[in-house]
Amino acid sequence: IFGVVFAAQFGMAIIPFKAAPLAIIGTYEKIAHIPISYAAYMAITLAGGFLLLLLFIVVGKMIFHPNVDKLRCLDVSKLDKENALCLSKVQKLVMFFLFALIGCMLAPSFLPADFFFTRFIASIGYTGVCILIVMLMCCIRIDGAPLLPLKQMIDKGVAWEIIFLLAFVFALSVPMSDPASGITQFFMEALEPVFGQHSQVIFAVSLGAFGVVFTQFCNNVALGTALMPIIY
Repeated sequence: IFGVVFAAQFGMAIIPFKAAPLAIIGTYEKIAHIPISYAAYMAITLAGGFLLLLLFIVVGKMIFHPNVDKLRCLDVSKLDKENALCLSKVQKLVMFFLFALIGCMLAPSFLPADFFFTRFIASIGYTGVCILIVMLMCCIRIDGAPLLPLKQMIDKGVAWEIIFLLAFVFALSVPMSDPASGITQFFMEALEPVFGQHSQVIFAVSLGAFGVVFTQFCNNVALGTALMPIIY
């Protein structure tokens, strides 16, 4: 059960345009006025994530000793009674567009700035890329039905609560980091006696531990936004 949750969180964290990373990256970019490379972000989070995955396996093997004998002898083919493990035509197309989206997001980090595709992505922005892919998926029809039913997607597929939360967070990020608000100054005065004489590593580990504790009581995105001015 822990592994399923860990895998889901790992998958969310490594993709920079998922809700929480997008909000916190956006907050940093608004404060620092410096864009973050999606490719660099994914490289760092992949490396860190795989190290945590290795640690997870070691802890399970050396401390918890789960009995996995039944899983070791499991024949997965017996579970696939309806051929559900084979991707359908629709699923293959959706996976293609997912990789196309990630490729378009990462392309500007690798391609020359004057390359026509780089200029095209820069002209429409990441939001334009998403709209373009959604439009293409709505136009493609499989067995008489659209690959992406637009109304169904809007009604059931969009996490509107996250959209409104991001809008709220983005609007507050700059005022919260403004010296006139006093929020950053308050945290700096409170944390200076604790972290002022220590290394950057101690600061990063301690602030990470602080975030892990307080995220049990408040929203991840809101907490990340509040801590970003301090980190910056």
